[in-house]
Amino acid sequence: MKILTRTYRQAKCPSGEHITAYLRNELQAEEAREIQSHIEKCSACQKLVEKLADSLKFLKTLEKMPPVPDIVPGVMKRITSDISSGDASEHYVWQILLSRRVLYIAAGIAGVIAIIYGALHIQHKKQIEISGTRIQNISNIAKCKEDGIRWLANAQEADGHWDPARWGGKQEYTVGLTGISLLAILESKEDFSSKEACIQRACEYLLKQQHKDGRFGEVFDGTMYNHGIATVALLELYRRGNKPELENPLKSALAFIRQNQLATGGWTYLARSSEVANTAVSTWPLLALLISDSIGWKDVDHSINRAVRWLAGLIDENGQFGYEHRGSSPYGTEALTAMGAYCLLKAQKIGMKIDSHIIKKAEQKLASFKTGSSTDFYKTYFHVCVFKEIGEPMYSNMISIQNELAARIRQSGTEKGSWDPVDRWGTTGGRIYSTAMALMSL
Repeated sequence: MKILTRTYRQAKCPSGEHITAYLRNELQAEEAREIQSHIEKCSACQKLVEKLADSLKFLKTLEKMPPVPDIVPGVMKRITSDISSGDASEHYVWQILLSRRVLYIAAGIAGVIAIIYGALHIQHKKQIEISGTRIQNISNIAKCKEDGIRWLANAQEADGHWDPARWGGKQEYTVGLTGISLLAILESKEDFSSKEACIQRACEYLLKQQHKDGRFGEVFDGTMYNHGIATVALLELYRRGNKPELENPLKSALAFIRQNQLATGGWTYLARSSEVANTAVSTWPLLALLISDSIGWKDVDHSINRAVRWLAGLIDENGQFGYEHRGSSPYGTEALTAMGAYCLLKAQKIGMKIDSHIIKKAEQKLASFKTGSSTDFYKTYFHVCVFKEIGEPMYSNMISIQNELAARIRQSGTEKGSWDPVDRWGTTGGRIYSTAMALMSL
């Protein structure tokens, strides 16, 4: 198998050779994961993938063609026979060569050559099947993402926020759902005329919700959800560049996260007297710290170390994460395990030493996940995050989930491009939540 070196890292986009190698399954897992991540965010590379699709599909069709008989010996024998009969002259030979019958034969020979040339480009049947699957997956979800982003952008209010109450959710989660929507738009490669204005309005709205202590939004049970998500969204916006005005608000927001970290290492509901941290609340604050570390803000290292130690202690012998402690799971273990595994994988990516055996057990547990007859958008999102981090071994799992999500998008009407908020968190987040989470899972 041909293994390409990662020279594409030196450029803004991977070369056509590297994208082709990726589609044909010729890259190592780490390289395939990086190119997959780049393609999902780059419209130029998306177009290149589409251009390569026809060529790869053509190669696949060659496998199904029946073998062509070798007609060259017969042609040569006929010509030799005619010449050796004694009636042939140089003029007669040219007549034979230019006759319609021989021209047909020549066309057949050319076809044989073309088939041989094409066959030389086919390495393995499995590789071509994987290539076709990748292309089909990218093609299928492209329309869903285009329609979804258009719907989400149109649902934004004039002052930059997304109103959950207008779409079946709870008003108190406006800050968090505005952050989720901003994340979905930032992650999308779809371009539309008002995209940057949409992003800017959302950014300005979130900054207006920040208090003197660095907190985004009001104080209630779900404050750390709102605050953590808003911080992650603005960190991702800051990471894009050209937003130096975000640095001070973000450092203030990160300070609020560190100040509310419990001695055990995690976070809990802000307005409750309980001092027991839980995985669900802790995920977004920890992700914010991990992102800030990845952009060079190293003053968060101590908080990350404490959080990761606490989180790793929640994994049981089966690779499942608990809620408040090992073995506790009031709403099941699938979502908790996906959240925990994603955080540990991100921590590993910034250089933290994580027990690979622990992560492997969690990965094995997550590999069997299916969305089933109904979708839990929150759970699905974190599973896809884990599968993207792992890369090639989980690619088929991710395709299956994405195809199921794509099949559930609204196809018509005023809600075309959105997803119905039918999971157990739908009454909290409404259609804004379900659509934003689905988009980030595609």
